[in-house]
Amino acid sequence: MGSPLSPWPLQSKLITDEDARRLRREAARHPAAAGRALRKAVTLREALYRIFAGLAGRRRPLAADLATLNASLPRALIPLQVSMGQDGFEWRWEGEREALDRLLWPVARDAAVFLTSMNLSRLRTCANPRCRWVFHDGTRSGTRRWCSMAFCGNRAKVGRFRQRRRAARARFAPPRR
Repeated sequence: MGSPLSPWPLQSKLITDEDARRLRREAARHPAAAGRALRKAVTLREALYRIFAGLAGRRRPLAADLATLNASLPRALIPLQVSMGQDGFEWRWEGEREALDRLLWPVARDAAVFLTSMNLSRLRTCANPRCRWVFHDGTRSGTRRWCSMAFCGNRAKVGRFRQRRRAARARFAPPRR
């Protein structure tokens, strides 16, 4: 599996290190299938972005984007089972451990669950024009502006601080001769 999918599922704990190694071996053995899985991932990612960004902008999703999500659900839901984990019950995808598209299963399922169970009026697009991530605003006031205060929010605040400091220096700078 190429680098676009490799780090993300590990970071988000969708798969274990062992699963990642197994999928990389499978992708190396079947590069055409890996390419198809990557194209499916990009197609689903783009459709989900348009759906969620549209909803954040108070627009209805395109039928084609919903069709893309719906087309991925049967493959995602058939192997889904409830199992007992360390901290209680959890979802687990059984079987087809080498399926190169298995990384998409939890994404499709979670997107469908989110769309059908959350207050979608709380979807927001990050105020950072270079970011544009879509997030759910769970604050009491409903006024969150940034996808992450640690990244985009902090950068915006630092940028405003520097701009104010430059303006103050310019006001009090001695005139040029």
